[in-house]
Amino acid sequence: MADSHLLVIEDEGAIAIDIESALTVAGYTNIALAATEKHALARIEGEAWDAVIADANLNGKGIQHIVEALDRKRIPFVIVTGYERENLPEILRSAPLIAKPFTGPKLLQIISELLMPAHGGDGL
Repeated sequence: MADSHLLVIEDEGAIAIDIESALTVAGYTNIALAATEKHALARIEGEAWDAVIADANLNGKGIQHIVEALDRKRIPFVIVTGYERENLPEILRSAPLIAKPFTGPKLLQIISELLMPAHGGDGL
C-alpha cells in the first residue's frame, strides 16, 4: 500500500498538511495535494490515483464535478467534512465519510479499506 498514489483535495492548508503527515507517518510515499476544484480536476484527469481524500466543500463551493470525475474514472474516494451526512448534497450522501475533526487512525482505516480492491482485495 505504501506505493499507492493518493490525492488529497483540501482547501484548508493546515488540514491538508495534517492529512499528508498522517499518511506519510503510516508509510505512504506518493501523496499529492490539490486545493481548488480546477487543480483537483486537472490532477484527476491527468494522473492515475488509487484513492482520493476530498473535502466536501472547497472555497465555499461543493465538489459535484470532482465526484463526477472520480466516479467516471472509478477512483475510490472518501469525503472529509464537518457536516452531517443528511446536510450534504445528494451526490455525497452515500460516499464514505470522515467527520472533522478526525484522528489519524480513523483516516488510515478508511484509506486501507479504499485501497483493498486496488491490491487484490488483501489490503496489503
